[in-house]
Order: sequence, then C-alpha cells, then structure tokens
Amino acid sequence: MKAAGGQMEVMRPVKFIDTEIPDGKDITTWEVYQDVLDTGVLINVPIAKTHNLSRLTLGGKNLLRVISRPEDMHRALGSRVANLMTLVRPALTVGTEGERGCRDAANRQESDRGVDRPAAG
Repeated sequence: MKAAGGQMEVMRPVKFIDTEIPDGKDITTWEVYQDVLDTGVLINVPIAKTHNLSRLTLGGKNLLRVISRPEDMHRALGSRVANLMTLVRPALTVGTEGERGCRDAANRQESDRGVDRPAAG
C-alpha cells in the first residue's frame, strides 16, 4: 500500500462530522467520517454474507463502519444503506469470502427458489 502512495489510519471520533445527504430519502444527515468523503479513491473490502434484514448485503452494509451510530441504521436498513451510498461511493468494491460468506448467500438464494443444495465443505 505504501509503495502505491496509499495510507491507512486509525479512525478517530473527532473526525465524524454531521454531513448532509442531499439525495437521501429516509435519512438526510448523519455523522460521516470526513476523510472518507475527502479521499481521492475509496476501496471497500466487505465480507460477502447474507443479512436477515436485507438479504444479501454485498458492499453496502460494510459502509456502516464510516458513520457514527451504525446500530441506528438497522431500522429500515435497506433504504438507509441505499441513502448512505448516494453520498459514500467507493471507486472499487472487492468482496472477500468470510467463514459463511458466499456459500451461505448462494445456498440461501437456491433455497428460496426451491433448490436443495448441500453446502460446500
């Protein structure tokens, strides 16, 4: 990362600033980590997994780590994450597979369609 000119830092509470979300419908302001908005390139690296409130989370729910009080987003999670993504737009999202990860998501989708498929071992 350093060789490419990038840098990382520990997020500090003082940098969460009340920020307008102009295209937000359910939420119109929220405290967002300012450096995320000011960066030249934001890369999102979520773990692909399912979520009982929004089916497949893809990279959206991972962006809750750049706001204050992420637990407050769980009411109307789908629309609030969509609102947040109108403001915080990663240049690249690279999914990684967690312990349950993509297998869990694929199994759930097939189960919803009535396909019974054993989980990979």
